[in-house]
Amino acid sequence: MAKKNPPCVPPGQAKKGVTTDQWLNGDRTGDVIDRSDLIYLDDFVRYDLPPLPYGQRYAVVDDRIVVIEAESYKILQLIRIFTAMDN
Repeated sequence: MAKKNPPCVPPGQAKKGVTTDQWLNGDRTGDVIDRSDLIYLDDFVRYDLPPLPYGQRYAVVDDRIVVIEAESYKILQLIRIFTAMDN
């Protein structure tokens, strides 16, 4: 969505009041994500991602691959924009 012209905010973030500038320039590290707002990415090898330490998981949140703390759903690291999910 950030590549659209003009860029736009994902619907889930727009509902929370996030502006385009905040979304494009914001660092989401440290944010706690609602479980319903994420998709777990368990097939991380398929996307050339290394295994994570115990207690961490890859997830897709608003088209971004992130590392989350498995217990708290806190974003630990932004990995990259996720353009499409292959079946």
